[in-house]
Amino acid sequence: MGGGGGGRWYYLWFLANVPFVLQVGITPIVHYWSISVEEQFYLFWPWLARASRRSVGRLMKMAAVLCCVWLACKYVLYLLGGNGAVYRFFAATRFDCMMVGAMGAMLYFRRNAAVMRVVKSRWVGLVCLLLATFSSLWIGYIPAPVREQVYAVVSLGAILGQLGTRPLVSLENRVFDSVGKVSYGIYVVHPLLIILLSRWYVEWGLPVVGQWNAVGIYVGVTMVVYAVAWLSYRYVERPFLRLKDRFSVVVSRNSMR
Repeated sequence: MGGGGGGRWYYLWFLANVPFVLQVGITPIVHYWSISVEEQFYLFWPWLARASRRSVGRLMKMAAVLCCVWLACKYVLYLLGGNGAVYRFFAATRFDCMMVGAMGAMLYFRRNAAVMRVVKSRWVGLVCLLLATFSSLWIGYIPAPVREQVYAVVSLGAILGQLGTRPLVSLENRVFDSVGKVSYGIYVVHPLLIILLSRWYVEWGLPVVGQWNAVGIYVGVTMVVYAVAWLSYRYVERPFLRLKDRFSVVVSRNSMR
């Protein structure tokens, strides 16, 4: 994909999903579509919560209806036009998938019986975690219009499984905590660094053929990406995260019933 000069404005205004849907994205940053979708959801969800008049039950129902409507639109569009631009918009924006996570959080907040069974079951969380980890082996067998929704439910199960007191596989350790802190930076910079390092490898005449050379390239690129992501977290992201506390509002449990 190669975008024109005007396409860059979409990236500045968190609308990167538009050139992605139109297949005119800028190659090193085309994956920013998912960041834009997330930011758009953060703008949409508070308005939905406000429309629910601060009732968790009403918000749950509204979110469930919207999920069904969104999924129905995707399915109908897929039947009518296949993988057209409008279908790709609904498929890429994925508000329905994010609402699955939001509804799961609200059900956990309310200590819903079914959700709490998932939390307390050590095996359900483990199975969901394995399914999410090895999704490439089975996700292709799921029909395209519901593929992301199925993965969202599996991911929710994996997250809920980590909330129990003794999960069979705990992700609470220093390694995952460290990677989690820089994961945003890794996602943002890795395509650009891979492209740059690939060009430099060729320009410098470094060996790229052979199994051990390939291993060395993968290890080297991974180390560079992690280092740049760490610097981004340490000197760019963390100062902004500290500012977040000044604007945080602590909501009491009684205010959302």
